[in-house]
Amino acid sequence: MNSKNLFLGTLPLEYNDFCKINIKQLQSVFEIAKDGKLVFNGKYHIGTGCNISNVSNGQLEFGVGFNCSVRRVFIAHKIINLEKQCLLFCGCTFIDTDFHKIKKNEFFINEASDIRIKKNSWIGCNCNILKGNELPAGSALVTGSILNKKHKEENFIYDVVPAKFVFKIFEWES
Repeated sequence: MNSKNLFLGTLPLEYNDFCKINIKQLQSVFEIAKDGKLVFNGKYHIGTGCNISNVSNGQLEFGVGFNCSVRRVFIAHKIINLEKQCLLFCGCTFIDTDFHKIKKNEFFINEASDIRIKKNSWIGCNCNILKGNELPAGSALVTGSILNKKHKEENFIYDVVPAKFVFKIFEWES
């Protein structure tokens, strides 16, 4: 890979085969592996405190007009794709892996899996977007949600917090 130029705000950044940039005044970290791919398809805005990590063969792609405010984490082991005009609010996390492998009968059962956020979508503050999931075009994810499956219906508001009954509390002790 040849040397590439990025611009974070008005700061020019240059990286070679492996890039780790920690810009104190912006409190942002970019980690791009030799065979990782970071793509900006046109004009974009990334706020301060964003961490972008592409590991071996990971791909992170931002569409035209991508806009995210502060404190965002993107960790791509496979593919994270945000199409054009996506808007992300503070504190969101995108992770397309579990960071460990589980084997059953000699097969891995929890491989890394793509994340796709379709065009003109909004994601509220402090959302977690997990591997293998998709937010349809024109949709919104409510603040504090966990995107834990592929949704199909476009132009919907999704409020996804996978709380479920675990067991009954019989007595509280103070």
